Amino acid sequence: MLVERLRRGVVRLGPQGRAVLALHDRLGGRGLVEESAWLFRAARGRSLIVTIGTDQGRTPVLLAEGSRWSRASVVAIDRGAEAARSMAGIERVEPKIMTPLQALSLWDGAPIDLLFVDGAPGYADARLALDQWGPLVAPGGTIALREHDRPDEALRAWRDSIDRRADLWSTGRSVGNLIWATRASASV
Repeated sequence: MLVERLRRGVVRLGPQGRAVLALHDRLGGRGLVEESAWLFRAARGRSLIVTIGTDQGRTPVLLAEGSRWSRASVVAIDRGAEAARSMAGIERVEPKIMTPLQALSLWDGAPIDLLFVDGAPGYADARLALDQWGPLVAPGGTIALREHDRPDEALRAWRDSIDRRADLWSTGRSVGNLIWATRASASV
């Protein structure tokens, strides 16, 4: 408890810091406050956000709140019914209770501004989500991955899928168990 309070004192959350902290505390979950702040900030100015995995519905709420001024649509793909209950009635969040491959087969091809893969269990699932959904990220858009249970496997999937495509992705940084990259411009 003391460590969390001390860390909060040094985390730079920006102008909406109080809102991020309040939302992080209300939602709970396993993510660090720095990860919640990243989600909130990354959602700003976006039009279409997709999250594969939802941390039991918490991630789409952070993304919807962070993008409230741009009025982004947040498509939240999750296999669990619990996630659907926690997302019910959240403005601009469209829950899709299905696997990522099922959702992909129904996708209309719209370019994604922010793709967030949250909690892909293990290398195979993370790699599949990155390889199958990554090409749908618009030029200048962002792709990100977070995994708490098996971060080593997720990082290996990231390296094999995103880092090996330096022609398409400019790797950003990481915070906690979250890593992100930006898609190169259309001229590449």
